[in-house]
Amino acid sequence: MPPLPPINDEYPDNDLSDEMEGTEMFSRRTMLEHHLRYNHYPPISVSFADVAEQAIDACEFGDDERKITMPNGVTLHAHEIVEQLHLDSFLLPVVD
Repeated sequence: MPPLPPINDEYPDNDLSDEMEGTEMFSRRTMLEHHLRYNHYPPISVSFADVAEQAIDACEFGDDERKITMPNGVTLHAHEIVEQLHLDSFLLPVVD
């Protein structure tokens, strides 16, 4: 069996910046819909994406006690929706 070639001589760096030029990032809405569909079992309906955006916005503006009615008729505080839908990764970090 022949020896494997050195990685640095055979393969380019894993820098994707050239490939990403000219492309746009996915919108927050698209990422939320994907998160609700594919990161939960059973999947959560994309009809909850509006509520998810409202909850994220409320928490980012310090109004985490805002009551929001979900499509299924249940009313929860914004922070409860963020917690139950696992939306914490969509919140911007707090800078002091």
